Amino acid sequence: MIRWRFYEPNPLRDMLDQMLQDSRRTMRETRGEPMPVNVHETADAVVVEAVLPGVKPDDVEVNTGEGVLTITARHTVEERDYFHQEFRSVEFHRQLVLPAETKYDAASADLEHGLLTIRIPKIKAKPPEKIRVQVSRKNSSGGASPTPIEATRGEGYEEVPSKPPRKPGTKRTPPKRSGR
Repeated sequence: MIRWRFYEPNPLRDMLDQMLQDSRRTMRETRGEPMPVNVHETADAVVVEAVLPGVKPDDVEVNTGEGVLTITARHTVEERDYFHQEFRSVEFHRQLVLPAETKYDAASADLEHGLLTIRIPKIKAKPPEKIRVQVSRKNSSGGASPTPIEATRGEGYEEVPSKPPRKPGTKRTPPKRSGR
C-alpha cells in the first residue's frame, strides 16, 4: 500500500498554512484584492474591462483624479456556520494610469454578468490652424509688395516674437565692442 505523506496530519504544515492565510488577509484588508483587467482602445474611446465576480452594481465605485482611474468594489458573503467555506467577502481595488487625451467627465460604466466595462471617450485632436502670413517681396520695379501665403502653424516655420517698437526720437545704440 502506498502512503501519501502530504495528507498525513502535520502540526508544522498547519502552522505555516495559518501564517500564510493571516499575511494574505492583512494585505487584502489594507489594499484590497486586485481584479484582472483588460485595457484597449477604439477609434473614439479607451475601454477598461474588469472582472468582478458576484459584485452588485451598487457595490462598485469608480473614481478618477490626476490621470488615474480607481476601481473599488465589494462582494459580501453572508456570515453563517458553514460546513465548508472556500469563498469569503472580498474587497477589490485597482488603480490604472490612462492616457491624458481622455475625457474622464464623459466616461460611462456598465456592470453585467460580473464584467465591469468602463468607456472613456478620447479628446479629438484639433486640426492645425491656417494662418495668413504677409510676406514682403521685391517686385521687378524694386518696390516691395505684400504677397499672402498659406501656412500651417508649426510646419515649415517658427513664430518669432516681435520686437517692441522704438519710441520716436530715440536713437539706436550699437552694441559695445570690447577693446584691446
